[in-house]
Amino acid sequence: KQIALVTAGLAIAFSAFCMLIFGYPFPISIVEKLDDPIAVKGWAAEGLNLADGRTVQLAGFTALPEKSELLSLATKRGVEIADDGTVTGLISIFHKCGNDPVKKHIARVDLSEMLMYTEQGEYVDNRVMPQYITPVDYRKQCLFDGWSNTAHYGLERFSNQRGTVAVPESVSNPGAIRTADNEG
Repeated sequence: KQIALVTAGLAIAFSAFCMLIFGYPFPISIVEKLDDPIAVKGWAAEGLNLADGRTVQLAGFTALPEKSELLSLATKRGVEIADDGTVTGLISIFHKCGNDPVKKHIARVDLSEMLMYTEQGEYVDNRVMPQYITPVDYRKQCLFDGWSNTAHYGLERFSNQRGTVAVPESVSNPGAIRTADNEG
C-alpha cells in the first residue's frame, strides 16, 4: 500500500515538474484585436467591399481571388486599414497538437501577405520569395473554422524572410481606396 502511494506521489510530482518546465498548468488564450474594425460585406476582383461603401484593394494586388475560404475567415470580424494602406484581419488559429497549451488563438494577419503566401489572387510583388515554404495546398488548409497553426507560423516566416523592395505604385496602385466619389 505504501509503495503504491509513493509511486503515485512520484508520478504526480514528475507530472507537475514536466508541466512547469515544458508547458503550462492551464490552457492559455492568445486573442489579438483590431483597432477600429470596419465590416466587410464581401469582395470582388477590384477589392474588399466595406460596409461604409468603400472598396479597398489589397497592397500589391491587381485582382482578389473569386473564392477564398481563408479570406472569408480573415474578414468575418471586419478589417483594420492602416495609414499606409495595409489591410489587417483576424483569423482563428487551430492548434492541432494535444500537447499545445494554446486552446484559443485569434491572430492578426496582413491580408495581402496571407493571400500571397497561399498564392491566391493576382498580385505583382518584386520582393524575394522564400523557396522552402510548405506546399500551397497545405498553406490554404482550414480546420474547424480556423487556419492551421503550422500554416500561420509559416506565414510569419514568409513575411519576415522576404525582401522589402516596394511594389511600384504605377504597376499595381497598392493600398488604393476607391469610393463612389473618386472612381472613374
